[in-house]
Amino acid sequence: TIYVEGNTFYSGKDGLANIYLGTPAAGQPWNSYVIRNNVFYKTSGAVGGFFHVTNVNFQQSRTISDNNHYYWEGKSTTDDTFTLFQGNSVILDTSFQEWQGYGFDTNSQWSDPLFVNGPAYDFHLTSSSPAIDTGISIPSLFQDYDRAPRPQGAGWDKGAFEYPSGGGGSCPNTICEFWAGENCANCADCTCQSGLTCYNNACVDCDR
Repeated sequence: TIYVEGNTFYSGKDGLANIYLGTPAAGQPWNSYVIRNNVFYKTSGAVGGFFHVTNVNFQQSRTISDNNHYYWEGKSTTDDTFTLFQGNSVILDTSFQEWQGYGFDTNSQWSDPLFVNGPAYDFHLTSSSPAIDTGISIPSLFQDYDRAPRPQGAGWDKGAFEYPSGGGGSCPNTICEFWAGENCANCADCTCQSGLTCYNNACVDCDR
């Protein structure tokens, strides 16, 4: 099984799908996929669907895609945003709502995730982002791309970056360099080893 969890996919003017679920080479086994807690974003000039799926009827039984967040500038949930195939024939370029009709992403959202600055490739979430605390619980996904601990609020955030909820302590550069392995309910209860700082209820190394 291939897991695709806690990522941010951002596409500009290209013809590539964010996720390609293809047919294996002759004699090779089919993979199963679990795709959760991701943010998919395409700008207004982008082309190519969020997903490009061959043999969609077969993939329905082998792919779990849910609790993700989608947004395509200038498009809605009824516009064509996914490309599906059955064998070598295109079924249709299908909408988000039709994609859900195949059983995918029934608990996912479609709205602007409100990045800090998407065009500058800063995909941290702003405080009003609808992706905050709306992901599914994934205990194995215990840190984000900055190596900050997950979760930090009422639940896991979708995308590559967890929105910091505070919790005491401070790092001189705001974003900590890496996760140091100790988690606690409150920074007042943490005893961090020398060189580490309690930040967002975890012992971290703040040197960059």
